[in-house]
Amino acid sequence: MEKEFDNLKSFISEMFNKTAEVKEVKILDNDEVVEKMSAIEESIEESNKAIVELNGSIVEKDGYIATLEAEIATYKVAKMEGTPSDVVPAKDPNPTPEAKSENMWDMIANSISDDKRNYFTKN
Repeated sequence: MEKEFDNLKSFISEMFNKTAEVKEVKILDNDEVVEKMSAIEESIEESNKAIVELNGSIVEKDGYIATLEAEIATYKVAKMEGTPSDVVPAKDPNPTPEAKSENMWDMIANSISDDKRNYFTKN
């Protein structure tokens, strides 16, 4: 049993005692560590400020959307009930034709041509 135990120990030691590549580890000074930590903390603070600003703008936009939805709802109700609204279109949807002023000569020519007693021929 001892022999098997020794064989197992040697097997395990051979597995884990292989010499691998040695990597260089840099040990930083305390001042360097403090600088890096403060830089990380500053970036976290800036990120938090940006998040707060974004949340504020989201809340502002949500309020604006709610206001517009309420306004649209009132217009829909007004349209369904047939009540007039104070909406002023950018362009008149049904423009009135401008009053035509007839030329005096055109009026005389039309009155002459309407008269059946007058007969005009082309040369």
